Amino acid sequence: MSKINLSPRRRPSRSSRFTAAVAAAGVVTFAVSACGLLNDAPDPVLFEQHQQMLATCSDTPPASLVLIDGTGSSDSEAITAERLDSIEDVTRQTAVCSGYLRVAVFSSSSAATTALYDGALHPHGATDNAMLRRVPALETTL
Repeated sequence: MSKINLSPRRRPSRSSRFTAAVAAAGVVTFAVSACGLLNDAPDPVLFEQHQQMLATCSDTPPASLVLIDGTGSSDSEAITAERLDSIEDVTRQTAVCSGYLRVAVFSSSSAATTALYDGALHPHGATDNAMLRRVPALETTL
């Protein structure tokens, strides 16, 4: 016949419970961050384009100036679409090469010039790939 142990169970110590709680929190944090990285994965085609752009960057960061004609003479949908595409290209190249960008709209006089953006576009990251992953988010903030 087997003997039944009726002695009270010992409760785990406070330090072992704390260690278990910290380990569980670490596992949850790791899982959440890993899922976030999967959702944050860059578009592979766009990422490859950014890598190619980065290879063409010079040693000095670019200083880009984009002036937009705000007069009525160039107010058509076709011109506006082409203009926005070229501004996007200049912005992307400047961001990939960690340069400085100024975008301004001018009109009939020099006094009627307004700066839309004036600042550095430097995506932060420890590696080139980390910086390139941040370029699309940087572009959308403009």
